[in-house]
Amino acid sequence: MHSLPFSICARALLLLAVWLGTALRSDAKFEWSPVPAADLAATSSASAPGADMEILSAHSRMDTDNSRTFVENRIRAKIYTRKGAERISLLSFESEKRLKIWGIMARVVKPDGSSVELTKGDFHDSITLKTGGIEFRRTSFAFPNVQPGDVLEYRWNEDLWDGYGYYIHYCQAEDVPTREFTFEVLGSMRDFTVAWFNCDADPQASKGHKVVLRNLPPFIREPLMPTDTEFRGWIMVQFTSNYMRYFSNADAWDRIGEYLGEQFRLSVKPNRTVLAKAAELTRDGKTDDEKLTSLYHFAQTGIANLDSDEDPSLAEAKKKRENSANDGFQSPAKTLSRKHGNSGDINRLFASLARAVGFDVRLALSADRTRVLRINVPHGWYLTDRESVAVKVGKVWRFYTPGEYLIPAGILGPKDEGAAAFVCDEKKSWFDHMQTATPAETQVKRTGRFTLDAEGTLDGDVTVQSTGHQAIQIRENWWDTSADDATNLVREQLLQRLPTAEVTKLWLEALRDPSRPFTLHYHVHVPGYAEAIGSRLSLPLNFFESNAPAMFNGDLRRYPVFFDFAKEDHDDIDIQLPEDFVLDGATAPAPVAASVIHANYQVEYLQKHHRLVYQRDYVLGDGGAIDFSKESYPALRKLFDRIHRSDSHQLVLKPETGKAVASVMPAATSAQ
Repeated sequence: MHSLPFSICARALLLLAVWLGTALRSDAKFEWSPVPAADLAATSSASAPGADMEILSAHSRMDTDNSRTFVENRIRAKIYTRKGAERISLLSFESEKRLKIWGIMARVVKPDGSSVELTKGDFHDSITLKTGGIEFRRTSFAFPNVQPGDVLEYRWNEDLWDGYGYYIHYCQAEDVPTREFTFEVLGSMRDFTVAWFNCDADPQASKGHKVVLRNLPPFIREPLMPTDTEFRGWIMVQFTSNYMRYFSNADAWDRIGEYLGEQFRLSVKPNRTVLAKAAELTRDGKTDDEKLTSLYHFAQTGIANLDSDEDPSLAEAKKKRENSANDGFQSPAKTLSRKHGNSGDINRLFASLARAVGFDVRLALSADRTRVLRINVPHGWYLTDRESVAVKVGKVWRFYTPGEYLIPAGILGPKDEGAAAFVCDEKKSWFDHMQTATPAETQVKRTGRFTLDAEGTLDGDVTVQSTGHQAIQIRENWWDTSADDATNLVREQLLQRLPTAEVTKLWLEALRDPSRPFTLHYHVHVPGYAEAIGSRLSLPLNFFESNAPAMFNGDLRRYPVFFDFAKEDHDDIDIQLPEDFVLDGATAPAPVAASVIHANYQVEYLQKHHRLVYQRDYVLGDGGAIDFSKESYPALRKLFDRIHRSDSHQLVLKPETGKAVASVMPAATSAQ
């Protein structure tokens, strides 16, 4: 794939954090341009009345210096209110460490024209996370003594990686209006075109290499919304070539499919060694799924992944692969023999093994669904930065990515699940959609065994077992987490709901084994968990949902609702009640049922043992429905408000003076 111009980098988008502070080359003397007197004197925004702050001008220029391409960025912002000053006085951003950011330059200009420039010591870098061999860097800095009326300026350059098929830059700032935004390409190592989306360019000022946008409203983010590129203003530079420019959009897709389809077919043809290994691995498989799972598991765990495995013994192998003279290609037979390869090698080995036992296989191209939803658009091949293996199972094509070391057999990761895919075939390629996981394939089983004392203190042991997408998310975030760091993370999460919680005896299971459920164990002590009301105690039934916020708060919705994945939650809680306390008029939480979302509850009082047994079963995404239009938001919010009320259900305990309640509690009436 690397021989064609549409090969795309796997670069994560830099969001508004980049707008609000990054870095600049400081190897040459730079002179700030003067701020116009009218901007210094302004006390409110003419283009966005009532704004706390405004970006007066944003200018980004792509250029080439020697053998590299980089983007120079300049931001000038005006502060109008105290709220605006507080918001921007301290800035930070995160980016992958390997994305080179040059230097630092920033200053504050007062209304009288005087200025204070930040020095090198005002900028602070730290490594915030290291996962899968990729480090993330946080850069933070503070503007000194920011007041309403001040103008803030900051500048930075960023290098683009080699092999870019496109570059995305957001022109619409988050929560902040922009008076004028300019993007232009001064130079590039390759031919290019510039396109803009979700915004209108000034037709007089914009040319083929330059885009000028004026009076951009702020981008208001909502929880659980689709990727920003669907609704936020953005600029894309598409790098082209002489080869691609002569084809229409349909012809280009056809040529891509023909070329890569044949290349892939030839590259995954199994030899005798692969045929023998495939037969060995599938010897006990009775169904297609069993056979493919066995092949997938071997490719993922039996072959060291050079892109993610940090074992020092693989250093020499990584160096040889990086310096390979054959465009990074390694045959499946070599991958099998060497027992190591990069993600692409592992995908091809899986495809070759599957082909060896009779499956039809193809290469599939797609875009990272967390960034781009549609590729079947003009020049959409530039967006295809993902590769997977399409396998025909019965009459259906399914997609596999064993080269993704955290993705277990049977599902796809968040970048691929449900994405539009282009399946490459040398005769006739086609567009398809990658499968989505069922709720049962992502389960969270939460177990709590607690004792409650007469003061309302809860004490006990917790086990949380996660599979599917939930486990993938945890592993991505916790891959290199120490026991101390894990304890702090769990404690911080609990303190948001239960401020008095104390976590001890924490340990993890299967953090680095995607084939097994990820399991978290800890002991928790929560003074005041049950609230004292006179002589009574008000007891939240579900420890895992106690004091959790409602899913949705606003009355209005701008964008569709996108849940990350379908899932099931199963809560099993046992609470030993304090002696001499009984239940006072108890009921069970009301069940909630809809076509694609369910929540059922069971509560039982074991009078003989003086214990409460609580179970909750919650399902989101039955039938694959995890995306909802903004028009359905009122009904969706009402549904989740009902679930939240049932999740927050409490029982009252009173000192024992009479007969206890029945052992099985009646359900509360469901509010419609």
